[in-house]
Amino acid sequence: MCATSIHIGQMIQKVISDKGIKVSWLAQMLCCSRSNIYKIYEKDNIDVKLLVKISQLLDYDFLSKISEMMKN
Repeated sequence: MCATSIHIGQMIQKVISDKGIKVSWLAQMLCCSRSNIYKIYEKDNIDVKLLVKISQLLDYDFLSKISEMMKN
């Protein structure tokens, strides 16, 4: 899988759904609105600092997963 086929927003949305986490909780933890979370879902890339923060909050290592996907 090449880097251009990785859609980070969809990955985040799936992890949130799989873990049963409410969008409102994540929005509160990131000090933003729910609509901002939905906008993140639409993005195929996001700022690394934001991705690290989301990774910590969701207890999911997106960076390692992306690296693994790029190797395949």
